[in-house]
Amino acid sequence: MRFDLRKPCEKCPFRTDVKPYLSGPERAQEIVESLGDGGFPCHATVSYDDYDDYGDDESPRVSSPGEQFCAGALVMLEKVDRPGQAMRIAERLGLYDRTKLKMDSPVYGSPEKFIRAQARGREEFGSCSVCGPGCEAPAGYMNGCTVVATPNYEKLENHCEECGEPICNACVEVRGDKTYRSCCVEEEDDD
Repeated sequence: MRFDLRKPCEKCPFRTDVKPYLSGPERAQEIVESLGDGGFPCHATVSYDDYDDYGDDESPRVSSPGEQFCAGALVMLEKVDRPGQAMRIAERLGLYDRTKLKMDSPVYGSPEKFIRAQARGREEFGSCSVCGPGCEAPAGYMNGCTVVATPNYEKLENHCEECGEPICNACVEVRGDKTYRSCCVEEEDDD
């Protein structure tokens, strides 16, 4: 993987001015974990023809020669002074120069903020993260490899103050002027 990009591409998931579009905080967490050891390629430089299509998550991804390390990830990690192993090695070998990054790029200020933003971005699907009895916006169902959204849902206005997950009116717990998911309130009560 190369380190030639200086600023994030137009649809970089690390950009604060791009609506979150990852499948959720779990995928964002996987990406952040990949930054520590290996790297995360800019999707605009990935050759998807090089992927093996085994239909499972066990198959290793093989990088192609033109792949570039995601500049949005580079900027974010440099902002918090937490360069990953690949970044440090590439810098020692003269393959990466952090001073050439466009540090004023609109990217999240930390991996944690990136993950929280991707959690909030799930609201576009309109599904409740609790799905308790009487839930007004259950998540939907799987049809092959596609999630089919529950029909007739509306955009959820409530979000848990603790974790940022969307909640429907039937599943929300209100404490004072703040809204919570029941699981976050239970965790808070256990402390």
